[in-house]
Amino acid sequence: MAWRQRLWWMWELEENILIVDDDSVMVDMLSTILERSGYKPLKALTVKKAMEIIGKSPPDLVLLDIMMPDTDGFFMLSMLREDPSTEDLPVVIISAKTEKEDILKGWRLKADGYITKPFELKDLIRVIGEVLARTKEERHMVRKSEVESLRKELGFSAEEEV
Repeated sequence: MAWRQRLWWMWELEENILIVDDDSVMVDMLSTILERSGYKPLKALTVKKAMEIIGKSPPDLVLLDIMMPDTDGFFMLSMLREDPSTEDLPVVIISAKTEKEDILKGWRLKADGYITKPFELKDLIRVIGEVLARTKEERHMVRKSEVESLRKELGFSAEEEV
């Protein structure tokens, strides 16, 4: 059984990370960094485009700028948190908004991280890794709980193989 779990983790696909920023130079830079770090970047220059991408196939994480031309990133984050299908989607804000009020607003809207521009690349990759690891662990715990509930419902003991 343990070898199957290890094998499953080895075959896990690279995570998709959606970059939402109206600055195409920033998007290209982040995309290159993510690719070199083993992630698959997706790009959106508007909130509207980002929501279309998320609606079709939600990414594993969103990197979200706040100051956008069509609507601000805070509004997008609140839309994601209000929708049951995206309420748990990990979102890390990357913004030039460094005021305490802006950072607190991001946390109140349940951002999973807040990075201010300019930032160190190692800090960005560290935060992304921490958020993805945390969400993987949470998903794993939920799956484990569901399996244990099903085992009990089916009458299996904790030691028995299914």
